Amino acid sequence: MSDNIIEFPKRPEFEIVFEPEGSARDFEEEVDASHASLVCYINGLHVTADIGFEALMHACLLAATNCAIEAGLTADEFNRLLQSIEVEDAE
Repeated sequence: MSDNIIEFPKRPEFEIVFEPEGSARDFEEEVDASHASLVCYINGLHVTADIGFEALMHACLLAATNCAIEAGLTADEFNRLLQSIEVEDAE
């Protein structure tokens, strides 16, 4: 008999600093809620579909690109946004 348990993600080993410039409104709560849902879904794909995290990361980048298009960003705006993200080791 096997348990049907998915382990929740551990605390990340690095921190992502992301503060979009020129945003028309504050959507931090929406980003946090969406992020939590996406992480749960991604972990479910990893466990149930046996998809590696590297492939999932690439899929998330493609999804981010699709969202940028739907949000009306140009390629240049999206590239600038990506370049503004800082990833640091967590303390």
